[in-house]
Amino acid sequence: MASGLRFSLPRGDHEAAHRQRIGLDLEDEGEVSRRGGSAADRRRRVKGARQGARSAPQKPETRTVERRIVVSIPDRKLAVIEDGKAVKIYRVAVGAKDSASPAGEFKIINRISQPTYYAPGVVIPAGEDNPLGPRWIGLSLSHFGIHGTNQPRSIGRRASHGCIRMRNADVEELFERVQVGDTVVLAVERTEEIARIFGGAPAVVLTAVARAAATREPVAEASGDGGPEQKATSSGQQQ
Repeated sequence: MASGLRFSLPRGDHEAAHRQRIGLDLEDEGEVSRRGGSAADRRRRVKGARQGARSAPQKPETRTVERRIVVSIPDRKLAVIEDGKAVKIYRVAVGAKDSASPAGEFKIINRISQPTYYAPGVVIPAGEDNPLGPRWIGLSLSHFGIHGTNQPRSIGRRASHGCIRMRNADVEELFERVQVGDTVVLAVERTEEIARIFGGAPAVVLTAVARAAATREPVAEASGDGGPEQKATSSGQQQ
């Protein structure tokens, strides 16, 4: 009779039916093996990956440094200013008396490692004999820049053709710090800012002190109309 019939599923079919009831996908064992574990294992890995993606640390924002290069021609020094503070000061050579360094504010337009020196009828490749040394930092004024030297004894003097010379080790260090677009200021006078950066007194104070030392006490003399007239007698020093 139909009511007395009994049948049983093979064991594998019981497991399949159970997996369907609890919502698991049916997959071929070979497919599961190729993908690395059961469907539940894969869901756990996907869930963990999503949580990891949400909790992954964010990259810190790149901070922009406000940088300037300030060269004091009177002091024959170069300062690297970052965010308003002098972080490095180097001794340099500046333009000679008959080829003075220009004054003004310029931009760095290029950076060249191992430059070749060109002059009328002269080409000197990179090396120990190259007057530019191992690095060239070009300015927005044609043919002017900051560079190394093959004459290290000239550092601290008025000796160049207008460019700013540095010791080779110093210019290599500066080269790595600066970028195209940075501002370069060449100052020919000792302003208050230059005095703050490099030390000493501004030019106006030095001039006043020099004049005071060179000037004698005023002497009263009779003027043409009989009134007193103040005259300062000079010590002979030209102003």
